[in-house]
Amino acid sequence: VTAPVPVVIWQDPREAKHALSTTPLLLASLSNSYRVIAKNLELDELQQHTGLAWQKLALVYPADAALSDSIAADSIPQQDIQGLLLLDGTWKQVKRMLLTHPWLSQLPRIELPAVTASRYKIRATKRSDSMSTMEAALLACGQIDPQFDGQAPLAALDKLVQIQLEHGQRRKLRE
Repeated sequence: VTAPVPVVIWQDPREAKHALSTTPLLLASLSNSYRVIAKNLELDELQQHTGLAWQKLALVYPADAALSDSIAADSIPQQDIQGLLLLDGTWKQVKRMLLTHPWLSQLPRIELPAVTASRYKIRATKRSDSMSTMEAALLACGQIDPQFDGQAPLAALDKLVQIQLEHGQRRKLRE
């Protein structure tokens, strides 16, 4: 599947080692997705890894007082968003990324609509607005382009969860 814009996942190195990360499945599902594994990332490095101008990226992240006001995807002209940036890690890891990289607060932010429950039932968190990186990326793509069809990747995620549950995986709390 091709996303309406490139999807960049900045993944914390510890999350990259986690066996239940959805990022590998996302990378296999979206032909125009990229992953950068780094504890710290500067703007020039991001551009080198992806070829995308950082000013044209929109950060996919829930509402947070530490960031600038979020911008609804449908209020940003399509040509002004040339890529999505998702931060992948535990909430603690992602918060550290935000606090130690002030340039992230300069990006327009796409706040995702609330979902009733994450499909990714094998990892849990204390936050009610949590979802997997894969779910967040596909939802953001659908906001940018209502014609985007993320059903095939979601079906793959559902199958992964089903297989894990059948083989004894139980929901584990992430902080």
